[in-house]
Amino acid sequence: MAIYQLRNLDKWAKKVGGDAEKVTRAVALQMTNEVISRTRVDTGRARGNWHAEINQAEENIFEFAGGGAAAIPFALSHCNQAIAEMYGHRWILSNNVPYIQKLETLDSMVRGTVLEFNRAIDAAVKGL
Repeated sequence: MAIYQLRNLDKWAKKVGGDAEKVTRAVALQMTNEVISRTRVDTGRARGNWHAEINQAEENIFEFAGGGAAAIPFALSHCNQAIAEMYGHRWILSNNVPYIQKLETLDSMVRGTVLEFNRAIDAAVKGL
């Protein structure tokens, strides 16, 4: 499992004060949407198998055969509770289909999303 971390998020959260929890959840939701949307679609199985959990990764594979467009709300339905409860905890976005690492190598859907958010957070920290 690859682990990507956001830089300067704690520093940025301190500067936004009381809204840190709300902002952190919004960032997590936006990142989750981005990763899911960047996942290439054949049947929708890979896109529909993104999970967000608190403190430990999901180990199951969900069978999804609804096609690419329906995969985004399906995956988000598995992520929303963890996003709502994530503040102050380790939040883990994972996907357990056997070929997800190959897709990540080809498309960088997670790495690319994290790199973009790191740049956005760095800019936000500098702007405060």
